[in-house]
Formats: sequence, structure tokens, C-alpha cells
Amino acid sequence: MEANISTHSLREKWQQRVQSWRDSGLSQSSWCKQHNLRPNQFWYWRKKFDEASLPVATTTHKEDKPSAFVQVIPVSQAEVAGTALSSLSVTLPSGLTVTGFDQTNLKLAQQLIGLLQ
Repeated sequence: MEANISTHSLREKWQQRVQSWRDSGLSQSSWCKQHNLRPNQFWYWRKKFDEASLPVATTTHKEDKPSAFVQVIPVSQAEVAGTALSSLSVTLPSGLTVTGFDQTNLKLAQQLIGLLQ
């Protein structure tokens, strides 16, 4: 029981200190210096009280978070074959064929072919 009483009074003592700092208008560092307290110890208690005062409803529900997944729509072979006609195909002297390039990715094609030659 005595341990609970001392823990409770320690908590009250720090609550009073944090409130006194808030009322003072001083920076945390200046206030701690004036009261001969270690800033890291003060920060620990201040953070503890700030977290305790947050309402439980501030946590985000899983349904509220946007999904990190993207919908993938399968394409038929006919659709792929239809687009292949409009894309660039390059066959290197080694026999390697690179396909799938068009006007939107010509720079990438140049870089890739340069690396493969």
C-alpha cells in the first residue's frame, strides 16, 4: 500500500510541476533550470500527462485508413496482342528482343538498349 501512496503523490507532484510550467509562460528548459530539474525527466512526465489527456476516440479505425493495395484488372491475350501492334520492338545483334516500348517510354528504351549492347 505504501508504494501506491508514494507513486500517487509522486504523480501529483509532477502534475503540479507541469501545470506550474504551463502557467509560467517560460520555455521548458528555462523553467527546469529555475527549479533545478532535469529537462529529460520533466519531458517524461509532461509526455505522460499529455498522452493520458488524449481522448480514446482519437485512434484511427482500420476502415478509415486508405488501402495500400491497388486494384489489378486482368487483361486478355487479345487485348495484349492488340497493344503489341502499337508498341516498339527492338532485336539486338545478340538475338535478344526487347518489346513493349512506345512514345511514352522511349527514354527508358534508349537507356536499356545502351546497357544491353
